[in-house]
Amino acid sequence: MYLWWLLRAAFCLGVLSVAWLSLVPQMPIPQGLHVGDKIGHGLAYAALAFTATALMTPRTKLALGTAVLAFGIAMELAQGAVPGRTQELADVGANIVGMLLGIFCALLLERLLNRLRPRSPAPA
Repeated sequence: MYLWWLLRAAFCLGVLSVAWLSLVPQMPIPQGLHVGDKIGHGLAYAALAFTATALMTPRTKLALGTAVLAFGIAMELAQGAVPGRTQELADVGANIVGMLLGIFCALLLERLLNRLRPRSPAPA
């Protein structure tokens, strides 16, 4: 029960953090750091997707995954209106890769935990 609330708080904090980091005016990134920028995008959306996937029932995982994807695209589009920020298709790609990685890790962890969970004996 506490884990569910912790994951929910982490997801909400993640959404707020990603929105803030995506929309604050920023100085241009120095040459050579664009790869680091993409890694940051990927990790941020991996964390969002991981917590979102861990929170949901199997039926709602796809809906929330789609919402995280839409959020990533919306943040990238909104950056075009922020001074010092630009819209980049590569950032959307990094967001999607990160999201898929987060979903994969959450599902893998869920599967592992299900295997480790003791099973009740079959009725005789």
